[in-house]
Amino acid sequence: MKLSTNFDSAEFDCKHCFQGGDSMHPNLIKLLEKLRADCGGFPLYINSGYRCNIHNANVGGVPNSQHVLKTAADVSPPQNMSVEEFCWYCDHCTIDGLKFDGVGYYSADNGNFVHVDVRYGGYGPRVEW
Repeated sequence: MKLSTNFDSAEFDCKHCFQGGDSMHPNLIKLLEKLRADCGGFPLYINSGYRCNIHNANVGGVPNSQHVLKTAADVSPPQNMSVEEFCWYCDHCTIDGLKFDGVGYYSADNGNFVHVDVRYGGYGPRVEW
């Protein structure tokens, strides 16, 4: 099922139960579309979207993970940029007053991706790590 122009629900499905991607928070999807455009329109790879409780526990996620709540995605940078540069784009991505409420940078030692979330619907204070 298409969630937006460039994202399909299957990209966000849990890697354990293969469900849940069709009901991700709409502001997360809206911001990911904006992020893709800001990064030159290059495809973004979603490493992890929704996680059922079993999968979340298996990967060591906290019980109240934003992934379980369908408000988060772990995203690899486009092939043409470093994870550090991609993190800058995530930090500065805004549209219609929305922004990522959570941005976490994971270096090559931890997977080389950026966690983004809308834990406050995209309107709250920023949480970074």
